[in-house]
Amino acid sequence: IERANIPFYTVAKAVNSLTPQIVNGLFYDDPPFIFQPRPGTTQDTAQATSSIISFQLKQINFKEEVRRGVMNATLYGTNIWKWGWDSYKLTSTYYAREESPDKVPSPVPGTPSIEFHDPDAPLVEKSEEIHVEQPRFENITSIKDILVDPTLRTPDIREGKFVIHRMYMTYNDLEKLRDRPGYNIPS
Repeated sequence: IERANIPFYTVAKAVNSLTPQIVNGLFYDDPPFIFQPRPGTTQDTAQATSSIISFQLKQINFKEEVRRGVMNATLYGTNIWKWGWDSYKLTSTYYAREESPDKVPSPVPGTPSIEFHDPDAPLVEKSEEIHVEQPRFENITSIKDILVDPTLRTPDIREGKFVIHRMYMTYNDLEKLRDRPGYNIPS
């Protein structure tokens, strides 16, 4: 039986040469997306929106997830990305001075008071709970864990009635779901 006989080295060489060119073509500038103001929107608003989205894309490691997906697409011929929204609480710990600063009124009228801190005052550990809202974007590395609607007749899985991503969760993943509505995680 005749079969294709291409050494893995040849395939890897082609994939490793294509992937950086595709990714550099998509992310040729930093930030990758620049907003142009429309009528009724100020330039400052467009720049602020661009900065926020650029920060969030760096937080979720967007460029690396796209690179992994492009590599899978060039190597295997297909790829799946999953996107969504994450909402969770995070405890932030920081250190602050125990004493309140001494305030001396400013000699210049209309200016704020001058604050003096004792440099030898002890620092105390404080915790603050932060509510995090951010986008999620991830490359699905194993297509074996994707179950697509069997009645789908097109190659676009977004048109299916359902798509299931079988995920193997860690203890921390289950803990994040404990307080979310719709989940009943036992203790």
